[in-house]
This record gives sequence, structure tokens and C-alpha cells, in this order.
Amino acid sequence: MRPMTAKTGRHGSFFPAAALVLGWAIQLVAAPVARAGLPEVYYDGIAYPGCSARAMGMGMSRLVDLTPLGALTNPALLSGLPRGLVATMSGGLTMDTERRSLKVYDSFGSVMGESETSYNEGVDLLPAGVALSVRGVDWLPSSIAAGFGWRVPSAFSYDYSRTIRNEAYVETGTERLEVSGAMNEIDLSVAFLPSSRLCLGLGAGYRTGTRTITWTEDYVDPTLEDVLLSDGHDMTGLVVRGSAMLRPVGRVSLFAGIEQPMGLEHSDGLTDGGTLELPTRLFAAGLYVPGNRLRTTFAGSFYWSGDGSASYAGTDLGLDDSWGLGAGVEHCITGGPRVRFGFAYDRSPLSRALDAMTFATGLGAGLGGWEVDLGLSFSPRRWRKASVPDLFPYDYPGSPLPSPSFDQGDSLSVEESSTRLLLSVTRSFDL
Repeated sequence: MRPMTAKTGRHGSFFPAAALVLGWAIQLVAAPVARAGLPEVYYDGIAYPGCSARAMGMGMSRLVDLTPLGALTNPALLSGLPRGLVATMSGGLTMDTERRSLKVYDSFGSVMGESETSYNEGVDLLPAGVALSVRGVDWLPSSIAAGFGWRVPSAFSYDYSRTIRNEAYVETGTERLEVSGAMNEIDLSVAFLPSSRLCLGLGAGYRTGTRTITWTEDYVDPTLEDVLLSDGHDMTGLVVRGSAMLRPVGRVSLFAGIEQPMGLEHSDGLTDGGTLELPTRLFAAGLYVPGNRLRTTFAGSFYWSGDGSASYAGTDLGLDDSWGLGAGVEHCITGGPRVRFGFAYDRSPLSRALDAMTFATGLGAGLGGWEVDLGLSFSPRRWRKASVPDLFPYDYPGSPLPSPSFDQGDSLSVEESSTRLLLSVTRSFDL
């Protein structure tokens, strides 16, 4: 647990800022959010791949990721992994950009265009995870397979800054919002394989993470109060999973499963915290290998999440149920690499304006007993504050600082994109 601190600058007092922080912190966790960009840092984090580069290159098809990492989220995937010990490590970089602009009006109230108010970009590490799987060894029954590992399903990473200028374009100050932290998950999966056409899997994970949020305002005028607000959250929880694999014919594999978080406990230095009740998620996925000279694999997946039941400390978050789908193709070039491409679509639980589309591609090759994969994805989004007026936790009654990091007025437009590069290596060992 880390305490919250609040401080005003040269000529300020503590108590007005403390009142601001109290209202700000109470609503931090309860704010409804979407799946990408700034909003979800106040919910369960910005979704990270948490899979191999092969799965990301095939349209974020982590539900059919045939590596030990994939088996952590879909235990039935253990049926398709090689015998012996298999190890996978995955990680990379993410580059995020955000452009904010406001409508510009003439003296008659007509819109002349848009003026950029801030532009932020940054590159950060993108950890995915490390995992092991064991199957078909002497000390384990032939019908049992197991997997164990660590993955990063989401992160609280966001950085925004803006130079404040007056009508004469003279700098009057700066403002900055920094959010950092990540969710870590330690997972164990076990699968039962009664036959080559059927597999039943169970899994469980322990989640732990931190989130630190800092807001600062620094003014050129020494008579104005500088502002520093800081809040830290610690989070812990459990998640359980179950899935099944059915192979009706030799070249088709079908998967179905469920994921149920057991509640995410939040604690901070100001309040008693509370439990974030996350929704049940159902998923279905499939793999198809035609078996002809094309040497092509097709992957598809779909999930549904009951976000409408999400609540914090017994208070409903007001979200809608969400869903997403993805599809991808992998083609093996004779004498060359494996080439992949795909797409994914995620429906926001808050607003259609926050729906996200992801485009992905990738390459893979075998190098001296190692499987090396490279994946690249790009996800753009554009929305206006007016389309999601209840999105941000800052606009509470009596707040002396409405919407930090967001200009006042409903004409604010936000363009954002996330480009991710992922590298993964996999190696099989005979035991």
C-alpha cells in the first residue's frame, strides 16, 4: 500500500487540494472505460498481447496460440503442443501516439477547422510472458499435460503533457499526467486428453499489480498555485479458467471455454479500497489446416464479456456487455519463412466511438532448433469527448480542476494509435 500525497505550490494551501484529491480518488476506480487508450487505465488496464508473436501476427489469435503461453489462457491448447518440455518467451516494444485538437470558430460562430492542442508519443517495453509445458514424459500420465508461467495481460501505462499558452501564444505553464504500473499473472494449466480428438483443460492464475497516477501543473506566474496530485493503488486477485477442445476431423480443431475472475482487491493510502468485480468471459475459437499444397493455416476466435455486471465496492459501473473477434492466416513459403496476417475487432462496453480495430502481420522461421517469430500490429482510433461525456472521473460537482489533461468543451477530438512489435522464441526439449 502506498500513501496518496497532495501538494500545492508557492502560495497554496493543503486543504483545497486535499478535497480535490479525495473526490478524484474516490472515482478513479469506478470510472467506466473502454478497451484502448487513456480510459482503461482507470479500470483493468490497457490490454497487452500476453501471447506469442505468432498469435499476434495472426490477428491477435491468442485463444489458438499453440505455445505454452497460449495454454495459460486456453488450457485445452496443451493437447496440440509437442511432447516433452516446451519453453516460450515473448516480449517487445510498443509505440503509442495521441493527438488532441479543438474546433476553431470564427466571429460568427462557424467552424473554421481544428487546432492541435497537444501531441504526445512514446516508446515503452512490451512484456508478454514466459511459459513452460510438459507432456508425454515418463513421470506424468500419458493422458495428462501441464503448463506453468508468467504473463502480463494488461498495463497502466500512459504519459501526457501539454504546454499551456494564452491567446498571444505566450507560454503560461505546463500540465502533465503520468500513469504507470502493470498487472502480472502467475498461471497454472492442466489438461486431460482421453483421446486424440478430445481435451478438457482447467487453469488458475494469481493476479497482482500496481497503478500510480500523478498529475502536475506548473505555472510561469509565481502568484499562481502549482499543483501536484499523486495516487497509488495495489491490486490482487484470482482468476479461474476452463476450456475444451474437439477435433471432429483430423485437420479441424474447435475450442470453447470460460474465464471467471474472482474479484480484484484494490487498496490505496486514502480510502479502505474495495473489490472490483470483473465479468465472466466466454470464448470460442478454431483452427483449420486444409492439407493441400498451399500449406496454409486459418485461425478464428470470438469472445463475449459480461461487462454489464462489473462493479466496484458494490456500485454498478454502468457498462454494456462487450465482445470481440479476430481472424488470421499463416502461409508457409516453400524453402522460406512463414508469413502471417490478420485483424481483430473489439466492441467497447461504453461507447461505439471507442470500438477498436487492429491490423496485424508477422513472420516466423526455424533457426537451429529454435522457433523464432516476429509480430507487428497497428490499432488506430478517433473519438470526441462529446460522444463519451461520462468517461472521465474528474468532472465531479465542485471540482476546482475539471478534466485534468482534457480541455473544457465538447469539441475536443482525440486521435490515438498503438503500434506493437513482438518477438518470441520457442524451444522443445526431449525428456
